[in-house]
Amino acid sequence: MSFAYSDDELISANVKGKQPKLQFLEKLINFVEGHLATSIDVKPSKIVSGLEPERTRYLLQLFTVVVASKPDTMRSSKPSKSTATPATIKSIKERAGFFKFEGSITGTIFAK
Repeated sequence: MSFAYSDDELISANVKGKQPKLQFLEKLINFVEGHLATSIDVKPSKIVSGLEPERTRYLLQLFTVVVASKPDTMRSSKPSKSTATPATIKSIKERAGFFKFEGSITGTIFAK
């Protein structure tokens, strides 16, 4: 993931204030979406505000799936499709406990 973030951004003490946090989260969301080849309906502003913990947890679980299924993605200069299956994504979604799975891995993940 070092290609997505500057060295300064990788030091949490340097990411202060709302705008830098939003930019950091936008990059993380883009990273996960790029590797899963899908869109994830999460809003960085809601994450920073702590308003949608279920969606925040889901984003972090998907990030874990990407990294676990493709260990080299952390060093990759460009996204490569993850080996995560729709069943894996569905399982994570069900464990999040709030959202009903709709569509496929290539569609939007979140639906109310």
